[in-house]
Amino acid sequence: MRVIGVMCWAEESPTWLYTAVASTGRALDHLVALDGKYALWPGSLDAAASPVEQSQAVLEAAELAGVPVTLHRPTEPFAGNEVEKRNLSLDLALSVADEGDWLLVFDADMTLTGLAASFRDALGAYGGNAAEYARFDTLDPQALTDRDVLARNVTYLPTGMSPVRGMYRAIPSLRYGPAHWHVSYDAPDGVRWLWGVPRRHRPYEGALDLTGSVVFAHRNPARERGRREKAAEYYRLRDATGAERQARLFMEGLDGKPAPLPDRA
Repeated sequence: MRVIGVMCWAEESPTWLYTAVASTGRALDHLVALDGKYALWPGSLDAAASPVEQSQAVLEAAELAGVPVTLHRPTEPFAGNEVEKRNLSLDLALSVADEGDWLLVFDADMTLTGLAASFRDALGAYGGNAAEYARFDTLDPQALTDRDVLARNVTYLPTGMSPVRGMYRAIPSLRYGPAHWHVSYDAPDGVRWLWGVPRRHRPYEGALDLTGSVVFAHRNPARERGRREKAAEYYRLRDATGAERQARLFMEGLDGKPAPLPDRA
């Protein structure tokens, strides 16, 4: 069984990219990394990919970690925005995966601060198709320098830790949608969901709890202002256009039956 890392990014700090890959590399056998901007991302028509220095940081960090890399830099923005980009990341990861392998999805603003050697045994023995790791927001991962973080192998569970369904068995039909955090696959009895809204997405499978074995620090609160503003504008356009509309909304009509609410203009 192998663990294949999957990381998407755009306009990220080369230092953060280096740290994300170098720290997470100790958990991986292969890395799939995708650069590229969404069509709704400000400035995406001027440059679909990030400056090449960012890709170079990914390659150098992977070399340090001794992890083979599949790197993708697009020539056009992703018309389907985040869902399209994440589905391409799955396609690339599944192209190098074998039956029984697992995918570990993480972001470029994350640093692996805790890893138990037993996590592979736990994945190998698990009969399900999803697993959860721990993530906590911080301005400075574990209050250590990047070099210190990479040198340590200690599980750290601070307050504010959240479980994230970010590990999936390498199933050929695995996909994202309709939102970028909805994950499903095709089973003989129909679509089965690995991440989404349990009350809406059924059947909804359980997940292996690895929050005590795989721990990420999330540096999102420390992003520089210009990058945060671009992200906020993307989210505004995404919501305004319904690019990731999750479902139709209904209200109870006068006859007691559900009636769909009109779409937003």
